[in-house]
Amino acid sequence: MTSNQHIAFLGNFEVEDDAFEMTAERFILRGDGISFQLKFYETDYGKSTATGTAQRNSLGGFNCDDLRLRYATDKSDIPAVVRFSKIDASDDQSALSVEGTWEQAGDTFRFSGLLKRFKS
Repeated sequence: MTSNQHIAFLGNFEVEDDAFEMTAERFILRGDGISFQLKFYETDYGKSTATGTAQRNSLGGFNCDDLRLRYATDKSDIPAVVRFSKIDASDDQSALSVEGTWEQAGDTFRFSGLLKRFKS
């Protein structure tokens, strides 16, 4: 994928221990960063969203260290960190394999998923 090509992907992630549901509603590779919108559902807390841009790190992955997780029920938000450690595009760029970690409230959860190319 060339650095000037912006292709959007979407899909579900599998989260370690099924701690919560996590969906990429928007996942766009942009040169040295990733623009994303993630949607979550937790049984105890309901729906929440996180939107941001992850920057390339020295290990070749992408980090967003100043993320805010916003809950729909009470309009509160909490700090979070997302790290995308592995991103592999299929040869025809129709799918993107993603692995990483989600950190919030002192807990870290591994996640992975196969995102599909968004077609308008």
